[in-house]
Formats: sequence, C-alpha cells, structure tokens
Amino acid sequence: MIVSALLFSLSGIAILCYAYLLHLLLKGHVRPYLALFLDLIVLFLTNVAELGLYGSTVYAKVFYIDDMFRQSMVFILVISLVYRALTSQGDKRWMGRWLIIGAAFLAVIFLSYAILYPDRTFSRSMTNVARNLSVTAMVMNLILWMLLLSSRTLDRRLLTVTSGLGVQMAGEAIGQSLRLMSRDVLFLGNFVLIVSHFLCLAIWISAFRQKPSHPTSPATPTASQ
Repeated sequence: MIVSALLFSLSGIAILCYAYLLHLLLKGHVRPYLALFLDLIVLFLTNVAELGLYGSTVYAKVFYIDDMFRQSMVFILVISLVYRALTSQGDKRWMGRWLIIGAAFLAVIFLSYAILYPDRTFSRSMTNVARNLSVTAMVMNLILWMLLLSSRTLDRRLLTVTSGLGVQMAGEAIGQSLRLMSRDVLFLGNFVLIVSHFLCLAIWISAFRQKPSHPTSPATPTASQ
C-alpha cells in the first residue's frame, strides 16, 4: 500500500513537471528544442498510461516497452543537440554526420542483441538495453558539452539543458547497472533513477524559466591608450 501511494505521488509530481515544461516550451522554444518537446510528450503520455494500468497483469510489460520509448527519445534528443552544436560550426559538420551514424549503429546493435540473445527474463533484457543506451547517450552528451564549451559563442540555455541530460544519463547508467547486479540493490538502483530524473527536470525548468538571452562570446581586450 505504501509503495503504491509513493509510486502514484512520484508519478503525479513528474506528470506536473512535464506539463509545466511543455507550457514553458510553448512560449517560444518549441522550434529550437523540438526533440525535447517530443520527449516530454512521450514522458507525459507513457506515465499517464502506466498509472492507468498499475496493478494489471500487463503493467510490467507495458512499463518496459514504454521505457524503451523513453530511452529512444532521450537518445534522439542527445543526437539532435549534438547535430545542432556541430552544424553551427561549419568546419565540424562532417563530424556531426559520423557521430550520428555511429550512435545509430550502436543503438541498432544493442536492440538486435537483446532480441536475438534474450536474457533470462524480459525485464533483464530491457534493463540491459536501457543501460547500454544510457552509457552511449552519456558519452555523446559529454562530447556535446566539450563542443559547447569550446564554441566561440556560448548558448547558456543549451548548456543548461545539456547539463540536465548529463545528470540523467549518468544516473540512468548507474541505476540500471545496480538493477542488473542483484535484487538486494534493486531499491537503490530505482532510487538513483528517480533522483537523477527529477534533478534533470529541475535543471530544465530553471533553464526555460530564465529570460531569453543571446549567446555570449568571449570579451575582447580593449586597446590601451
């Protein structure tokens, strides 16, 4: 009973956060952050669906299928942000194409391996895929961070969004790994997943609540008189 109440409370808070973020994005940020907008819609719909099916015989399978949708959307979000950062730098556009091809190839390998060589249970197979996708997305997010910091113009909002993603991806990789290790640390793994996701949402909310600002460029030294 306590677990059910806690689950409904956390899911309700998360759904409110998704709705608020969608509201903030609709104020003029949808076009540059279309992938994030779609990711939030998927998060909103899957969480509502899981709340409606909680306690049913199909809940567990629906949860893991939904989790694959969520992981895929986050993966697409990271790829879109990396591509955006690279295409803004003309001399690095070729790198963006190869990074996207490589990331997509790895995602296909992870999913194919889970289908062709399933683990003992469906849940372990899906958890394994989610962990591998999270690690790949975390590495790409790190590349994105490096690109943004080395850029001549600094988009602070994009950097903040990327920071939130980094927190979530690190938490996902650690949490999913703990869930695969042993049932004894299953609760700890779930705790890490939940905390990292809410931290990411808090960082995103702070990013889009800020007043619009133009990307800043490093100050140029003034000539001495």
